[in-house]
Amino acid sequence: LALGVHGMSVLTAVTAQNSLGVQGAWELPVDAVRAQYRSVVDDIGVQAVKTGMLASAALVETVAELLAGTDTPVVVDPVGVSK
Repeated sequence: LALGVHGMSVLTAVTAQNSLGVQGAWELPVDAVRAQYRSVVDDIGVQAVKTGMLASAALVETVAELLAGTDTPVVVDPVGVSK
């Protein structure tokens, strides 16, 4: 807990990368993304959201659906790929 903020995350993809580049990227299933989001929201709630890598239309649609019912401020970082 820093500055009154408890940072939480919902993973949409996993990457293998270092200072030389990206060696691999794997998108997580939308059901896993939904479950993570519900787990966070149902526990401590959400006061702000920042998106990261949304590597497919299915992930974009899922995140949009999850955030549609909230008044929470959202920052969209248009990352589609990691390089």
